[in-house]
Amino acid sequence: MTLHDDFEKLGLNESLKLVYDVHNVEIYKYDTYNRIALALNSIDVLTSKRRRYRGFILVDSFEDQSMFIQMDGNIAERQIFSYMCQFVLDKIKSIKSLTVNDIEEAISDWINFSKKQSESLAEPLQIGLFGELLFFRSLLGLIGEDSAIKSWHGPERKKVDFVLNKSFAVEIKSVSDPLSNIITISSIDQLSAGYKNHLVRVYKLVEAGVGGITIKQLFSEIFSSLTSQAQDSFVKKCYEYGYNYMNDYDGLLKLSYSNHVDFAAHKEDFPKVEGPLDPRVVDVKYKITLDNITPLDEFYLIESFSNPKTE
Repeated sequence: MTLHDDFEKLGLNESLKLVYDVHNVEIYKYDTYNRIALALNSIDVLTSKRRRYRGFILVDSFEDQSMFIQMDGNIAERQIFSYMCQFVLDKIKSIKSLTVNDIEEAISDWINFSKKQSESLAEPLQIGLFGELLFFRSLLGLIGEDSAIKSWHGPERKKVDFVLNKSFAVEIKSVSDPLSNIITISSIDQLSAGYKNHLVRVYKLVEAGVGGITIKQLFSEIFSSLTSQAQDSFVKKCYEYGYNYMNDYDGLLKLSYSNHVDFAAHKEDFPKVEGPLDPRVVDVKYKITLDNITPLDEFYLIESFSNPKTE
């Protein structure tokens, strides 16, 4: 259970007391916009004051000997605010007697962390996320937003990117060179996880100044199509992947793609490294050429989920 989950359980004007390591804290949902706040109690506050930051307000209360971090934005930013509160709590968890300076330093660390993320987004991360977002978008009409969000495991760095059910997994590979048929497999488990249907979907992406879209544009398109509850979960997934929609990244790639190709990694003739390996081999990463591998029918995925046997 995360702090965000605790926030989400609250009804309007409700609060919840929590013990976080050695600290007693309290969380609130405090207005009709469902904005939230974190109270840090038993702090030596010398004077009451209030200062505003981007997305939140920090309040020192001399009367309560507490500090309050209050959300100052719209509901779509609640997920990011939750992460910021979690970040602060993680920073102070080993400090037994909290001071105002301790909280301010943790807030400053968060701001610096956010600034570093705002400067740039590595191209491989952009390309990888772009492919996973394309597939996520395609799932919305196939299995619905709740199932699509639950199936997306890529941000959590699990064995495979999408697990649609107990027997069906999909690994996404985004290739930025349209002439290349080589994909990278990052671990021995990535294609050998034991799923009855294990697809590798390859997106051929092209950097295109005209006609291309950025990660930010693709994110916004998907975000606007979701319900408010699904939006929170979607923001969390993207943040875990490394993308913060509130940041103004420099030099985002404009990407386009014309099609995708699916391959059946579960078939015996699909090339892959499988275990068991010598226990002294601690990591395996390898490349596969897709030349001379027959792709699946383009409707294989859709037809699979029109057939109840895939469950």
